[in-house]
Amino acid sequence: MASNADRLQWLRGAAMLVVCFGLMMAVAVVNSKRLFGRSIEATTEAVVEEKDGQTIINTSELDVATQGFGGRVPVEIVITDGRIDTIRALPNAESPTFFNKAISSGLLSRWQGLTVDEALRVKADGVTGATYSSTALIANVEAGLKYAQSQGASIGAAVDYSEVTTTGFMCSLLVVIFSTIVPLFKSAKPLRLLQQLLNVGVLGFWTGQFLSYSLMVKFLAEGLNVWLMLPAVIMLVAAFIFPLFGRPNYYCLQICPFGSLQELAGRCCKKKLRMNPALVKWLDRARVALWCVLMLLLWLGVWSEWMANEIFSAFKPGEASWIVVVVAAAFVVLSLFVPRPFCRFVCPTGSLFKVAEERK
Repeated sequence: MASNADRLQWLRGAAMLVVCFGLMMAVAVVNSKRLFGRSIEATTEAVVEEKDGQTIINTSELDVATQGFGGRVPVEIVITDGRIDTIRALPNAESPTFFNKAISSGLLSRWQGLTVDEALRVKADGVTGATYSSTALIANVEAGLKYAQSQGASIGAAVDYSEVTTTGFMCSLLVVIFSTIVPLFKSAKPLRLLQQLLNVGVLGFWTGQFLSYSLMVKFLAEGLNVWLMLPAVIMLVAAFIFPLFGRPNYYCLQICPFGSLQELAGRCCKKKLRMNPALVKWLDRARVALWCVLMLLLWLGVWSEWMANEIFSAFKPGEASWIVVVVAAAFVVLSLFVPRPFCRFVCPTGSLFKVAEERK
């Protein structure tokens, strides 16, 4: 039977979880002006506007299922005399580095000069190195064109559930379940190596399933389709709910692909550097200070691009900047001599989880 102290400790943990939820909701509102899929600002732009003989379609309020790395990526489509005159991107929360690459590729000019019917037959491909942004742009253009074709009839992009039947999705779901449940049993220790290899190989390099600031902000801003994002939902439960029941750092220690990669690297070298306790304490304080600064920047709406460059994106070298890949590699090498250095002394996402777990 739980004691009063245990109950009080649980309530403190739940309160910190609510605090973290509020902090991240504020970040979502500041950076995307949306919360749970709804705009928090009254828009003065009509979805369809007739102006100077032109039809202007704004996809800001269309229900487009495909989103970019930072959330919605709306466009404005100008149709003159039945043909597409111009398409331009509207303000969004994408990282300028990747988004500008998608724009400079000439992607939005693919439909120029075509009728709506002709444009809807165009099969545009995403831009390598800017996959999220370019795919979201294409989806918004297609949604806007379908809206125009239906002459203003309501359009809601159908959610594509075919993703949940792919081999990658099924494997990532099984690995997440394995890494979430198996460590709960004391007899699971011999499976630790297999668990880490699966985390790195499947969740990391193959499917890119991991928790990050950008993902959590996207969930809060645009809402969460539980079935399409089931692996991530299970990860969120492990990260925020398990600590309430005496399992601190559960996601970081058991599931995170980059944490597992560092631990695997550490297995290759038994001789570790002996760190002065004072230095460890100082580095931990530096981690907290870094987290506070990054959160402050998000609340101020300044340099939110750091979320798109979290170290986890290094698992997808074609989409990550070379700086992120180099930094990730450096931490992997350092983990040969220092156990999980990024997790312990840097990781902003891990710092958020630690705040949620705080009970004292």
